[in-house]
Amino acid sequence: MDNKRELTNELIAASLKELMVTVPFEKITIRMITERAGIIRPTFYYHFQDKYETLEWIVRNQLLSGMDMLLERGMFDDAIKIFFSRAAEEKTFYRKAFAIIGQNSFGTIMVKALDDLFVRCVVDKDGPAKIGEPPLARRIASSYYSMNIVSFVKLWLSQQPDADAQEVAQACIYLLNHTYHDFCNR
Repeated sequence: MDNKRELTNELIAASLKELMVTVPFEKITIRMITERAGIIRPTFYYHFQDKYETLEWIVRNQLLSGMDMLLERGMFDDAIKIFFSRAAEEKTFYRKAFAIIGQNSFGTIMVKALDDLFVRCVVDKDGPAKIGEPPLARRIASSYYSMNIVSFVKLWLSQQPDADAQEVAQACIYLLNHTYHDFCNR
């Protein structure tokens, strides 16, 4: 049963992604998604509440898939490289998705999913706080880095979409590993 559910989720997600390449998100209807996917409306609603939840599913189950294993093993750089490689595979979709603004903006969806991943795989599994570490430091750091990574992807796709994904990932990793002070005083 789970396999059939996953296949249907994939079909709905693929339909939405295909539509977003040519149709503005706000004009995409559930009917358009279901017709393209070859399913009926009740099937869509059995799987997703709305198209925003479908976007969230895409981020969590396609873009971030498997990154938890890397993060749990301390392989942060590899996780970031995979993240950028996957975004590069569907640049047009992600660039269009970042155009979704407002209460349910795509950037907000992506930041929340990435933050949840970091909290689950790093923050909550990193043992007791170090001496002098503020109680909220890890949670705030998780949100901070999530916002920065998502902003980095958005800037890349909007300003330099032809840049190589691995070079962009390396630049992001460099900035995440260096302070503003390091960057300005080199």
